[in-house]
Amino acid sequence: MRRLGALACALALCAGASYTATRYALKEVEVELLLRPRVIVMDYNSAAKGLASQTPEAIDRAIAEMRNNVGKLKEAGFVVLDGQSVLAAPNDLYVPTPAARLVGKQTALSQSGFGTEGEQ
Repeated sequence: MRRLGALACALALCAGASYTATRYALKEVEVELLLRPRVIVMDYNSAAKGLASQTPEAIDRAIAEMRNNVGKLKEAGFVVLDGQSVLAAPNDLYVPTPAARLVGKQTALSQSGFGTEGEQ
């Protein structure tokens, strides 16, 4: 019985130490992430291609929405880059443009593999 109690105590101490070490390591990662700027890429080139067949009013609305979105992203702490200036970036950094929603899944964004889930 005494060995069983000692084993239970040792297990509890190991679990506590593991929890503390993991929490400390995660806290360092959280702090590091807070120090890095959040980056988003808006691909105006693909948007322009997608809007080519739209009416002038639809184009004006889409451009206004894109400019509005850039302002909102800036206020939320994001660095917003123009897609033409980006040499390479993961697809999940690209923001779906209004053109992608207007034209549907066949825009340049969805053809590159972005925006195909949930974009209708």
